[in-house]
Amino acid sequence: MALSVLSKSLIFVKKYWAILLIATALISGIDQALNGSLNEPIAIPEKLTPYFVGYSLLKLLAGILVTTAFYGFIALLAFRDSNNEDIDIAAIAKHVLSRLPKLVGISVAASIVIVVGIFLLLIPGLVFAVWFFLAIPVGVIENANISGALSRSRELVRENFWKVLLVIILPILPLAVIEGVVPLLVDGSTASAAASYIAGGLMTLAFATLPAYLYLELAKNKAPQAETPTADEIAGEDGFMPFD
Repeated sequence: MALSVLSKSLIFVKKYWAILLIATALISGIDQALNGSLNEPIAIPEKLTPYFVGYSLLKLLAGILVTTAFYGFIALLAFRDSNNEDIDIAAIAKHVLSRLPKLVGISVAASIVIVVGIFLLLIPGLVFAVWFFLAIPVGVIENANISGALSRSRELVRENFWKVLLVIILPILPLAVIEGVVPLLVDGSTASAAASYIAGGLMTLAFATLPAYLYLELAKNKAPQAETPTADEIAGEDGFMPFD
């Protein structure tokens, strides 16, 4: 399964490289703008003021909104492409944006569970991270709500836990090492920032593409819990209402 998912992910990236390049560069640029470069850490004041807390939460929310929208867009694009349907980029983006509040809720809920699991005991947090790796594709493709997306993701992953973990580790671990090590080896702040930017972009792309194709692979033999919108529905035809 791992090789199949990685192979299909690479074919997808090759086919839509122009769209993915623009989107990934945009996401990485926004992330850099929100969080600053590795060479300019955020200064935490001795006394946490309401302004600092509010500003930090606003940046966190902005980052979640942008990355969640990107992950949802990639998942729906991959789904439509796998079904050999006509691809309407604008319609797919519109559908994802219409579902964004629900997708953000899914992302936040999964993150809270994972963080709590890591703080309480490290292993449960890692297990939760693997279980909920497919939550965004489920949310956007099956139109699932928060609890439905988390439970459906766990259902799909549970019997294939180690295979899913392998698919996550194979490409992401080397990218994480590159993102952390390359800036330390490259001289000059500009070159270091550029290396971090590129590695971070590749990491973002991997986190967006792998869940989509893992979902497609694991959901083949398990019927979705909710009816998936057709291409016409995504385009706004047949009376489809995104918030129904």
